[in-house]
Amino acid sequence: MMKMIISALALMMNMAPASAQQMIDPGAQDVGASVTLVTKYRRSTTTYLGQDGDLFRYERVSKGAGPDFVDIFWRDGAGQATRMTYENVEQLYEPHDCRLTVGRCVYTRTYINEKLNEKTQKQYIRVTSFENGVWVSKQYLNNEAPENLKTESTFSVDEFGHVIESESLIHHKDYSKPKRGWAKRLK
Repeated sequence: MMKMIISALALMMNMAPASAQQMIDPGAQDVGASVTLVTKYRRSTTTYLGQDGDLFRYERVSKGAGPDFVDIFWRDGAGQATRMTYENVEQLYEPHDCRLTVGRCVYTRTYINEKLNEKTQKQYIRVTSFENGVWVSKQYLNNEAPENLKTESTFSVDEFGHVIESESLIHHKDYSKPKRGWAKRLK
């Protein structure tokens, strides 16, 4: 009996919280620090603006063929997005976007457009694994049925939770086949 208890305790001590499979510490970066990602169509620079209560605030400026796009977003201490604002739009992720949670994680995205007086909520499910520094994730709308698969992605992040490199397949009812996406950080 004692041997079983010791084994169970040892197992529990080796279990990390699901979102802590990689040590992420957004607060360890310097205010004003920035990273730049490139994709096929845009270049985005994310700048750390500092702590905002118990969250960490960022500004992202994306430049491409069209007009520049600027958004502000917040992450929690585990690097998970909780809120984003741009133009007259606010998106809330409850409890967070599940991006860096190993296993099955359910979240609600609330989309609020003040200009159009519009508010919608959608439930997403992310199923994610982490091994050898690489995150692999599938995101579904409402349930894990194949027809509800929205994205499949493989990515790596740094110690602050910023993407280093990513590849994705975007599934959409209007696409005859999934659309490929990628992002790579500039050195």
